[in-house]
Amino acid sequence: MKILTPAEDNIIYAKWSLNFPQVNYSEIYPAVKSNITFADIEENLKKELKRLKSKEIISLGFDSEIFSDDETITKKIVNVFTILRQSGSPLMVASSVDSVLQFMDLLKLQTKNYCQVFIKIPSFDNSILQVMQPGFPLFEQRLNIVKTLNDNNISAGVLISPVMPRINDSSENFKNIIEASAKHSAKFIMYQKLFSVAGGAKENFLRNIELRFPHLYDYYNVELLAKDYIKSQSFMELTNVFVRTAGQFGISTRPEEYRPPKQLSLF
Repeated sequence: MKILTPAEDNIIYAKWSLNFPQVNYSEIYPAVKSNITFADIEENLKKELKRLKSKEIISLGFDSEIFSDDETITKKIVNVFTILRQSGSPLMVASSVDSVLQFMDLLKLQTKNYCQVFIKIPSFDNSILQVMQPGFPLFEQRLNIVKTLNDNNISAGVLISPVMPRINDSSENFKNIIEASAKHSAKFIMYQKLFSVAGGAKENFLRNIELRFPHLYDYYNVELLAKDYIKSQSFMELTNVFVRTAGQFGISTRPEEYRPPKQLSLF
């Protein structure tokens, strides 16, 4: 996973470890960059949906702001939503930006199939947010996105992500995010258990670390030499804090369960 700036990508999909019983997940990356045609998007997405043998939850990630000003890309995003809705596919959306709000009407339509929105908040500390994701919304702004979606009957919660060792993997950070999420009417809260940097993204990620967290460059470089992920050394402590604090503020630690529609038997 890269540390993104708004100019880098229009839509990114993220792989998370979301372990819910009896639910399969498929991650689809709808190519919406300007050189991809409407026909390409429709063909690729329909082909992928046809490949799925069961109703799998599709996860889409909105991780940039600039696409909101690009009419062509916006139309492509609308096209993706339309195909998913017509196919009856259940949907999860992850975003760090308020551009997702411009698609509220489409998200409302998607709720008939199943729709859950995760707003990603890695830190309550705006000074850290500004370094991790320059140009992205600050803490209070992200919480307001959650509240706006829920006020419009679109189920939304918070995903503490990315959780980066020695940057934002502290009990204080988790407690503050959970408490604030509950106060802003979040329906659920989850956190990223592993910080992963897949394949070719590793070099770009390390450049960003060297630029933004130079004191941690050697640590990340060594940790990522032989693997594509890092788990916080405080993992067990964070898990205990997460469960305890979520319980204290009465916020669910998972989104609403998806129940595939029952098919009528022919016999």
